[in-house]
Amino acid sequence: MRKSIIGGIAALSAAALLLAGCTSSETSNSSGVAADTLTIQSSAPTSLNPAVGPIGQTGDIYIYSAYAALIFQKSDGSFVPDLATKWGYVDGSNNEKFTLTVRSGVKFSDGTELDAQAVVNSIKYFIAAKGPQSAQLATLQSITATGTKTVEFDFSSPTPAVPFLLSQWLGIGAIIGPKGLAHPDSLATTSDGAGPYTIASSGVIANQQYTYHASPTYYNPSAVHFKTVVVTVTTDQNAILSGLQGGQLDAATPFALPGIVDPAKSAGLNVDGAPQGIMTLFFADRAGSVVPAFGNVKVRQAINYALDRKSLATLIGGSNGTPTNQLSLPGSLGYSDSNSNEYAYDISKAKQLLSEAGYANGFSFSLLDAEAVDPNGLVGQAVVAALGQIGIKVTLQTEAQFSQFIPEALSKKYPAILFATPYFGDGYYYAAETALSTFENPFNSNNPQLDHLFAVAAAAADTATEKADLDKVSQWLLGNAWFAPIASTTQNVIWTNKIQGVQKIAAGQQGSYNPFGPTSTLSWSTK
Repeated sequence: MRKSIIGGIAALSAAALLLAGCTSSETSNSSGVAADTLTIQSSAPTSLNPAVGPIGQTGDIYIYSAYAALIFQKSDGSFVPDLATKWGYVDGSNNEKFTLTVRSGVKFSDGTELDAQAVVNSIKYFIAAKGPQSAQLATLQSITATGTKTVEFDFSSPTPAVPFLLSQWLGIGAIIGPKGLAHPDSLATTSDGAGPYTIASSGVIANQQYTYHASPTYYNPSAVHFKTVVVTVTTDQNAILSGLQGGQLDAATPFALPGIVDPAKSAGLNVDGAPQGIMTLFFADRAGSVVPAFGNVKVRQAINYALDRKSLATLIGGSNGTPTNQLSLPGSLGYSDSNSNEYAYDISKAKQLLSEAGYANGFSFSLLDAEAVDPNGLVGQAVVAALGQIGIKVTLQTEAQFSQFIPEALSKKYPAILFATPYFGDGYYYAAETALSTFENPFNSNNPQLDHLFAVAAAAADTATEKADLDKVSQWLLGNAWFAPIASTTQNVIWTNKIQGVQKIAAGQQGSYNPFGPTSTLSWSTK
């Protein structure tokens, strides 16, 4: 039986900030740790606390430098051991009971040894913290230490993506030590994990620079290739390029900045890119409680037809942007090929549907946009213009900081939200559930028929059956127009010739580049 699914920020005085990072010396000491510094550009984190902090690429840099994951997902989508050495579903559990074995000889940065109870305590804290990803464990009935090194998870319904949920993506598998759990407020500026590096409040200049140091307690010293990691925050494309060319930066992860890719290639820098999210217009108010028009399926369908996805894909991801009408991409599990042309750009059809719904003269609403994934609100403005063509007047409200965006999304003031839902390759079950269980669904829309379709797919015994079942989920979401997916966002990574070990993303997989992995070959190093 198949048992898993593969599943603002200111443009700072960037030159000065980049120069603040140490440059490299290329020598090594007797411990095997390279005596140099990795300096990398990224976006600002919402928090350094794994329970409420960032996911995806920013999570890889800020969280998984200091916190090892229970399970590590490689760039080809496969899973390998990290803090857990073995895992799997219990036979006959219908993907509802999951067990894992905790690695021996691991210590947190506070010196405490990792055991099964520490894993249980950390995950319980993750749920209690009610961070943006806590809803992913909504079906977890219990988690128990069944031995000093064994943990059992019991879910109330089939949950096929547990290996993915416990990997380095969501913060769930980033196990926090007892000292950090006893003082959770400290986790905003310090770390208490079992990862390769640590950070103290003295190394934090909020929203500007974050300095990590190699952890003396990490269980695999051979995977630690730098004494120091400096993360600088800027979205100034010119500063990023000049920093890479001048040696002040070793690598950069300029998310949602497609214009930097071609200049970087022309400058002789190494570049790779892969999908990380699906920019989506979420119809949050599907019952029409705030704006009655959104309760009409024909209105939601009309908006889908009004979006020129091909043009928007270029705006969102440059040459790497891929238009899509689904919460997945062609070739991925969960993408319905038979419905790939649904909602092809058609202004006349959009106007017809609006008229049939009783809104021939259009209507007005406010749209919430996150600048963290839509710099300067460019996509939001394009959506406003597109809907204006069919008589819908949109007031765009942008939030620069993710920490401000989430409360606004949950406020129920906005009938629609523009955001990039995470793209997880073949983890469509997770991606679709995310869009229905987090801040992207603030009105808690649900439907018994859709719940049933999800449950059937979650209990699938093999990949072929699962694909057929997920096609039905996708078809239901398309027909009922619960979303208006637009195009893929791209996570780029740019690195100098000094760096080696960058794991390029395999076709169809999600775009996140892990500088830190559980083995030497899965971690970035210097040549």
